[in-house]
Amino acid sequence: MDNLKERTFWKAFINGNDQAFENIYKLYVDRLFAFGLKYHSDGDVVKDCLHDLFVNLFHYRSNLNPAANPLSYLFTSLRNGVLARLKADSRNQTLAGRLDYPFDLEWSPESVWIKKEEDRQLVVKLQQLIKRLPARQRKSST
Repeated sequence: MDNLKERTFWKAFINGNDQAFENIYKLYVDRLFAFGLKYHSDGDVVKDCLHDLFVNLFHYRSNLNPAANPLSYLFTSLRNGVLARLKADSRNQTLAGRLDYPFDLEWSPESVWIKKEEDRQLVVKLQQLIKRLPARQRKSST
């Protein structure tokens, strides 16, 4: 397809023509997918990035430059999306690697003794406060 027709679709899409959006998708999706595979070997990830690209394209079309080269814009956007995904995946793998360690928490004997002593003191204090209550209130609280 000639460049003039591509730019016509692009401008029509930006101006709200949904058929032009469909034409842009059909025109570029296969080339974009092949291009995305150069940056990420997982086709499903590339498809996800393509999906995100076209959703964002549709959502933010009023902010797009009508004079931009559509193919160049789409290739750059897809590359940025795939690279951002790679970076996020790398960050998540690093974090997941840190969380793979078993998390066994053992209280020291001193900590256990201190906790039991605090609990015992709390019970004693509560019993003292209950004894201060009038007899009628003490009966209803037990």
